[in-house]
Amino acid sequence: MHGIEMSRPYAPAIWALMLVAAPLAYVIYTKSSYDARTSISCVVLSSLDPNQIEQFQLEVGGDRKEQTILSPEVLARPREWVVAQERVLSNPVPLTNMDRTLAQGASQGLVEVYMRTTMGLFARTPQAWFMRRIIGDPGVRRTFDAEYLDRCDFEVGDRVCGVYVITSRTQPKNRSDGGTTGGEMVVLSLSPPGGWAGPVVRGSLIVGYNREGNMIQLINETVLWREKKEKPVFLEGVVGRWAHSFMVQWMVLRGLEALTASRIDVRGGLNKRR
Repeated sequence: MHGIEMSRPYAPAIWALMLVAAPLAYVIYTKSSYDARTSISCVVLSSLDPNQIEQFQLEVGGDRKEQTILSPEVLARPREWVVAQERVLSNPVPLTNMDRTLAQGASQGLVEVYMRTTMGLFARTPQAWFMRRIIGDPGVRRTFDAEYLDRCDFEVGDRVCGVYVITSRTQPKNRSDGGTTGGEMVVLSLSPPGGWAGPVVRGSLIVGYNREGNMIQLINETVLWREKKEKPVFLEGVVGRWAHSFMVQWMVLRGLEALTASRIDVRGGLNKRR
């Protein structure tokens, strides 16, 4: 009894420690699991050298595209800008793990399903909730809705989740046997709607996949830029960078799950395999 009585003063501290340790252990375990299935690279360029612009050009199937994802104002005065780039890649996955129409070489629908899944997940985050709250236009708020995203084809000009507008989309190359090679990328530029009262961040998202032989690798890249006199963006800080990459890893892997466990329907939504 004496031993039990002595332990009572420590009970609240022990319970408090458990309440903190349990979620932390779960986060560490989950992050470790994500790290095993994805790769992350992040670089912050405090002064953009003109020779570094090439790394911000789209590359699909090994062919370097002339179009850069940086804005004209950055290209005109590159040394006056800070650029942060984060790239999250899934581990390469055999094409045979995808829907059988993909395994036969027809990639139509892959990007649509991937983006419907990942943008749908983003639309449910606290960040998206805040963004939606400060958008006054009902039509723009609707671009967060699952019904809208499930029917979106993600073509140039489409607005997604309020502040993103699709500005370009590359296509895979056609093969002589009717299949495709290379990959497909969709560029979403940060373009807040009229009346936007939130913080203004300049940048782009690049979402898609690359194909090498019979392997598919999903890609989610974030590129942000600011003038040197402006406040740092979240990718420049250790905590912000860690939290953002964690969220993107989650989205990429959930997108991969959707592609490997669902029948592709290019008209919208996901039809689960039975």
